[in-house]
Amino acid sequence: MEPPTPLYGDVPIEYPLQLWDADVEGETLLRVRVTEMGTVDSVEVLEASGYPAFDSAAVRGALQLRYSPARRGGERLTVWAEVPIQFTKDGDLTR
Repeated sequence: MEPPTPLYGDVPIEYPLQLWDADVEGETLLRVRVTEMGTVDSVEVLEASGYPAFDSAAVRGALQLRYSPARRGGERLTVWAEVPIQFTKDGDLTR
């Protein structure tokens, strides 16, 4: 099986302004359900950051992410994937 591949472009995840101003960084680990069309239709927090504002922003943004769908034998599949969201002051939100 080929796993889903993120389609990069604008990352739709906003760094919470109050945490940015306070120089707070963190990471939220999400589990996203990527449909056979490459959209995300469900999101779960697997590991919270310790900051509800980060976790909420990660979930909201993850619903806007787009992927090249997973495939098996050329057939598109709906699958779950883990997505770490890093909130760092250098601006890189996903890895």
